[in-house]
Amino acid sequence: MKNSVLQFAAITAFAVAANAQAFSWVLEAPTTPPSARERTATTTDGTLYYLYGGQNNTVTAGLDTLWSYNGTSWVQLSTSGSGPGPRSGAVAGYDVARGKLVLFGGKLGFAAGDPLLNDTWEWDAVNGWVQFTAVTTPDRRWLVNNCVYVPGLGVMFHGGTAWDAAGATYLSNETWLFTGSNWVLFSSGGPAAQDPMMVYRSTQNDLLLHGGQTPTGAGGALQQLGQTWRLDLASGVWTQIVTATTPTNSLVAGQGLFAALSYYNPNTGSVIVHGGNGGNSNNSTWQFDGTDWRNISTNGVGARNGGMHWIGALGKAVYGPCNETNGARNRTRSHGPTVVAAVVSYGAGCSGQAGTTLSLAANNSPWTALTWSGTCTGMSVASPLKLAIWGSVTSSLPVTGLLGAGPGCTLLNSADVIDVAFSATTSHTIAFAIPASPSLAGIQINTQVGELDFALLGLALSNGLSLTIGG
Repeated sequence: MKNSVLQFAAITAFAVAANAQAFSWVLEAPTTPPSARERTATTTDGTLYYLYGGQNNTVTAGLDTLWSYNGTSWVQLSTSGSGPGPRSGAVAGYDVARGKLVLFGGKLGFAAGDPLLNDTWEWDAVNGWVQFTAVTTPDRRWLVNNCVYVPGLGVMFHGGTAWDAAGATYLSNETWLFTGSNWVLFSSGGPAAQDPMMVYRSTQNDLLLHGGQTPTGAGGALQQLGQTWRLDLASGVWTQIVTATTPTNSLVAGQGLFAALSYYNPNTGSVIVHGGNGGNSNNSTWQFDGTDWRNISTNGVGARNGGMHWIGALGKAVYGPCNETNGARNRTRSHGPTVVAAVVSYGAGCSGQAGTTLSLAANNSPWTALTWSGTCTGMSVASPLKLAIWGSVTSSLPVTGLLGAGPGCTLLNSADVIDVAFSATTSHTIAFAIPASPSLAGIQINTQVGELDFALLGLALSNGLSLTIGG
């Protein structure tokens, strides 16, 4: 389709926008939440949000229980003293294929001499906590911040503050994979950083990492990394993505992010980073579209030292107790669409010169900031004039006999905009880029595909699709 952005503007000029906003932050009101804490180990199985351990100020004692959140209430899944024990800054990942939550590392406490840890534990609802003894184990570490599950591989994490065998502290550039039978050093070519943000992008088959702290300052002082990296999981190679814009702290000019919350939205293919940083808790929300970052909101609460995950069963991202406004809290917040993108087929197509019924189907969902497309099949090479018909309202206007249209041919929308393309093929794809505008969420647009021959005869029309833009 030609001039897709201009066409979208013309189409939406006829549509009525709903009173909707872009993805919004919501303070949840769950029953029986865990006590206030931060630097927790969190993960999801796609249905529940899990949380373990953490600290309140410098206290970790008693914070050694596992919790789950189902979108309504928190449930304590293990009792104190039954598992890995108190720890702060550990990481957790849920191995969906094996049905086990995996927990690694962390720091025992904050008294002089309290060690970093490198033990591995697994939990499931039948067996509870079981310590796993691996042949190969990463060095002791904490402040890794994120752990992800990659289907077909296992649970992975990158970086963190580590101790080597001699007890010397270093910032790790290693990416580790837990297969369920052992730990494997997957890569050592990434950035050396503590508290970076990392997600698994299923559509790209990669890990995307941003920010964290690295010792690049004078005398090896920690500074914000401010870089974006991707690990190609097929090749195992890390490469830096140079972006025009870098997420920064809303409260301190020019300061990059660390210890932020992040998640990947599989519906839109975008990565969200929120909050982060030390004594100046950042309240900005940033979105990565695959090429660059943009600030999409400063309406969130300043948050850091926690975990945020997209919960597929809930259709939104959730984060539990963490540091908000420079203190450990026990709040639960969510981030998700006010309007969910939807596509509904209606009406029926009619046959063209190929003798088959035209059928239009969506290729994806219409979310803001994405390109939507649909493909019509059953078309004729003898009718190379392909029509994309767009309207603000649906209709059901019989057109049999018009331009040689056969029985059952019906115009299914108000035809506010008609785009004509030349394509001597048996299928035709229509597409339009939806701007990244919050005001578009909730708009409904209707579309239908048709065809004609060069004599402007043989009109055939597909079924209709009614699109509701999500955001």
